[in-house]
Amino acid sequence: MAHQRNVPFRFKLVHVIDISRMMQLVDETSRDAATLTDQRINTITRHYLEQAAEGMNRVMRPTSRRARAEKMITENINQQIRINARLFDASHKSIQELNDVVARINAIDGDLHAVTAILHKAIILADQVAEITRACQLAKTGVTNSNLLDHEEIETILTEVNDLPYQNAVEAVKFSRPTVLSNGTTLLYILALPKVSNRRYELVRLYPTVSGGRQIVLEHHKLALNGEETYAVVGSCSSIGNITVCPEEDLIALEENSCIPRLLKGGHASCSYLRSNEEVVQLVEDGTLFFSNYNGSLATLERDYQLEGTYIVQFNNVVAVRNKKFTAYSANHPMALPPVLTNITVTGYRPSLGYVDDVNAQNTQAMSGVSRGVTFSYVLEASLTLVVFLILFIIWRKLTSTEGIPTTRVITEDLENPKRTSTTAHHSVN
Repeated sequence: MAHQRNVPFRFKLVHVIDISRMMQLVDETSRDAATLTDQRINTITRHYLEQAAEGMNRVMRPTSRRARAEKMITENINQQIRINARLFDASHKSIQELNDVVARINAIDGDLHAVTAILHKAIILADQVAEITRACQLAKTGVTNSNLLDHEEIETILTEVNDLPYQNAVEAVKFSRPTVLSNGTTLLYILALPKVSNRRYELVRLYPTVSGGRQIVLEHHKLALNGEETYAVVGSCSSIGNITVCPEEDLIALEENSCIPRLLKGGHASCSYLRSNEEVVQLVEDGTLFFSNYNGSLATLERDYQLEGTYIVQFNNVVAVRNKKFTAYSANHPMALPPVLTNITVTGYRPSLGYVDDVNAQNTQAMSGVSRGVTFSYVLEASLTLVVFLILFIIWRKLTSTEGIPTTRVITEDLENPKRTSTTAHHSVN
């Protein structure tokens, strides 16, 4: 949790550089160099003048139109702008330095008067153009070239302009964002300094816990809030001293009756849930770990701890969680918010990929068990049926077997010779 302010607009310093005047100085110095009789000095002078001319041609390649520059300067009435030529007028600085060189050389008698003056003019012009070129190149990456700025003037601006959260000129330049615009003859070097509103907020981070196989759905995790407003921070913020400054375009206003503001401020909250049984081990910040639905050990240099459930663990050295080590490099830790009484109404459940995978795995395992049970049942029934069939077959064979039963033959009775018949029958029995 930290103090935070939002940036509703920016203070812009527009620095005007008259490139046409610098080109005029290069032409004048070139004509003077043509009168030099010393070819070595002539060659050196032309080298610096060519560098200056090439640099100005590179700088003045059209990066935008004048209309775009004028529109950008005047389109937003919330942007405070100061056009200050003295703060960054390279042509004025060049002329002043040239006059100083000439004044010093005029005090010296001798034939080197003109030669030295021309050479110094060329060197000064080349240095000035190189500094401007460097400023334009750095501006493409969002870096300000502080060598061309008047820090005393910036200090004056900091005392005159309200809502600038900077302690000194160095801090102001550090958080400024430069932009370069040109129209062919004039270069605008625009330095944007973030301004802040008078409203103060608490910057908090919110993490959902896993309990009872479910987890609250949080659309945003980084928030700025006070008693009346709650914002979701969706972009990057800058830390200026002990204050965090967030651009207004990186903030999303949340309805005070929605889920997240009520969770933070108390009352009745209507929230969606996820079905989840995932174990959460997350490094929130240097020296702070967040555990949820965790069942395992936490090893420190002194002793081991057995954790089960949800915890916020702050440490100053090294801890190990499931053979993974975490090292703290800072002694400052975020402060946990005090408990808030909130009545939560579940508005619905959203599918969780991890939960669906777990359910699918459980269903697959259950179906595999059922399949094995059904297969075993089929085998058992077939075996029992076969045994019963074999038993019945054996009984049937026993009942229909003729082994041990005497065989008889049907003999036609000889009524005329009963003795023969009796003898035959007797023989048959034997």
